Amino acid sequence: MLNYEIGADREDNPKCKSIARKYGQTILNMLLAKEKHENICSLIGLCRVDGKKSSNRITFRCNTCKMIVVWMKSQHRRNQTKEFILNYVEVLCDSMPPNRQRQSTVNCVRMSSMPIVTFLIGGRNFTLSPKDYVIQIGGGCISGFTSLDIAPLLGHIWILGNIFLGRYHTVFDYGEMKVGFADATSSL
Repeated sequence: MLNYEIGADREDNPKCKSIARKYGQTILNMLLAKEKHENICSLIGLCRVDGKKSSNRITFRCNTCKMIVVWMKSQHRRNQTKEFILNYVEVLCDSMPPNRQRQSTVNCVRMSSMPIVTFLIGGRNFTLSPKDYVIQIGGGCISGFTSLDIAPLLGHIWILGNIFLGRYHTVFDYGEMKVGFADATSSL
């Protein structure tokens, strides 16, 4: 969703769209019926519940379904119409790289018009400008926001990686189980 919002270049993702078209209405109906969103993909048969190791194809379908549920849930909270939500998912499918190894590209010329991204952590806003989250490599640019396939048992997680840690100094206090952030100073 972040790559969509910042305007990362899109590439047709037929596998994601196929899942969205085949199961989108069912997923949306289950969300509207207040079905626990954690169970939806298992209930429609896209995620295994027997504990056995899944093939890459099943894992992709399960993870894609879970992403679609999250996308739909976010738009449902914003009181969007069913039609809007289903169309939104189609568009977001193109923001999800079809190949896990592919980074989402960004048009370097558009960097000055890209949005500020803000994370709310512990009641404080931590902002990243395009110069913080766009990585310039050679003659091109890529988004620093990358999606990862994480084992379903771990749930939804965020990794605040190098683009965040480059902007904010981070201190880990393992004894107190706390993390602290502060503006990083420039050594220029």
